[in-house]
Amino acid sequence: MNAVTTGAGSTAVYAQTNNGGIPLYGYNLGTSGNACFLRSESISNTANTLEVQSNSTATAIHASSASGMAAYFQNTNASDTASTLRSDNAGSALAVWGRNSGTGGAGRFDITNANSTATALEVQNAGNGLSGKFTGGDVQIWGNLYAETGTVLNRATPVAWGRMYPGPTPTLLDSSGNVTVSNSAGGIKIQVVGETNSGHWIVISSVQYGSGVPLDHHWETRASYPALDGSFYLNGNCSGCPEFVNDAINFSFVVYQGN
Repeated sequence: MNAVTTGAGSTAVYAQTNNGGIPLYGYNLGTSGNACFLRSESISNTANTLEVQSNSTATAIHASSASGMAAYFQNTNASDTASTLRSDNAGSALAVWGRNSGTGGAGRFDITNANSTATALEVQNAGNGLSGKFTGGDVQIWGNLYAETGTVLNRATPVAWGRMYPGPTPTLLDSSGNVTVSNSAGGIKIQVVGETNSGHWIVISSVQYGSGVPLDHHWETRASYPALDGSFYLNGNCSGCPEFVNDAINFSFVVYQGN
């Protein structure tokens, strides 16, 4: 069957039912071909290629698949600035809800172009609610997390951290994996590898006491200014300790970066 119309604004095919039946039914029993194909040819046509309107409480469009994807949206024009998929909701329910009852994920955003500088996921909130909320499970970030502190956007994740036995040979017990420790004339040298902008670093250090340290032994640590090569020095001092004391202590440090 072919249906053609040449009049402006006229309808080529009109189907209606008043008894609960299906006005249009497309069924393909072959091994190829579409069950339905819709195309809008003119580039100046601003009308929707497919428009579905529903006044009922049922779903306007329900797509299901027994093996392939239930829906696939693609924008093939590299110069097109329109969104591939947009969801607007004037009500109080969710605009987008990803739900998985199987073993896969509920949502994913990928940028496969290595030259892209766009944001993979951006959230804007003009209301008073939270812009993001995670309930249950852990949040893992491969990379740096930035957050605004006061009025400045700062790196929220530490540059480096570590816990070490201070002497006579400094030994790392635990660390972020990008630090080394060694003895030096200036004290215990902490070298942070692969980081820059050390002029904005803030170093916080502390002492962990073992159970056998006398109560009148008070240890303190002092950190130097970070050097341009990403290194700094830690020194420890004990008040109330006899000479050549060998208390069971550990030094800990965390390095943060400002703007």
